[in-house]
Amino acid sequence: MSANGISSSSNTKSQRQIAKLTYSQAKRKGQLINEANSAWTTNGVDNDQAGWYRARNVYDINALSLKYSDNSLGNNAETYDPLLPRRPWLTGGTAPVSVETAVTEATLDRLQTNYDAEDNVYLKPAGLASGGTITQWLDQSVFAHNLNSGGSARPTWHENVKNSLGVLRFDGVNDCLNINPVAWLNSIPQATFFIVCKPNATTGQSAMGSDNGDIRIFSDAGAWKVGMAGVTAGQASGTDANISAGNWYYMSVVYNGAGATDADKLRFKVNGNWITLSLSGTVGATTNASNTEFAVGCFNNTMFFDGDISEVLIFDTLLIDPEVSSIETYLSNKWAI
Repeated sequence: MSANGISSSSNTKSQRQIAKLTYSQAKRKGQLINEANSAWTTNGVDNDQAGWYRARNVYDINALSLKYSDNSLGNNAETYDPLLPRRPWLTGGTAPVSVETAVTEATLDRLQTNYDAEDNVYLKPAGLASGGTITQWLDQSVFAHNLNSGGSARPTWHENVKNSLGVLRFDGVNDCLNINPVAWLNSIPQATFFIVCKPNATTGQSAMGSDNGDIRIFSDAGAWKVGMAGVTAGQASGTDANISAGNWYYMSVVYNGAGATDADKLRFKVNGNWITLSLSGTVGATTNASNTEFAVGCFNNTMFFDGDISEVLIFDTLLIDPEVSSIETYLSNKWAI
């Protein structure tokens, strides 16, 4: 038996050449065959035909998209493309540690805004000390949709607040950040957005949203609500969207204007739990065509947020559920929620 596990006595020369080629291809993919006796195939036949590849190979976890369990795919039906270079994990494998590792490359290209207050690197003025007032929250996406503050009504940045990471603190009086114009928000048929925040009050405050009520998350009557495509929506049953002042939340909104029903078009999660929504009307096929501003910490210069906001992500596309869960895992682990 040679070092690579290929027999030099049992096979013909052509069979050994085929086996070597198969071995090198499998090794390049991070796939190594292990038979019961821990040896490479001795008959020169590609063992994929005998079922060895799926059941007995050691898979490269970075090549798997959705499901990984021990040395094989846990459930073939849950793997939509086992060779995706990026993967949103459902179970097993390595948990995502960034937005980049949580979604596919194609989805990452649709990340319109990425605001993160974990440190002062993406805040202005440069070198801001803890407790200092910011003038700008820089967008880490490729689109540079930076949030600005007007006048002296600005949030402050505080280090080592949540899981040893920094946050922006809004006073609930007049602190707000905004960006305009926002043509990238107008008439889009799909969107997925996320926010991490800690409210100090339970009603009448807006965490984020456009001036026409798109991409909106706000508090009302002690519970979280969303606004999108001409409607507002709150929980129809249950208590998962209820707000406890001083608690931390990560929230996700998934909008698909082409959905078959309103329930398919607008979906909402709070701390990983799907919320059954009661809608104020019919969900539109696209967002409003005339949004002029997007704000974090207020809504049309009202409903000022009292509390901490640490991260905001907006994609102008529909994330599949495993990607939503993967982003949530990243946010939950990062902010210890």
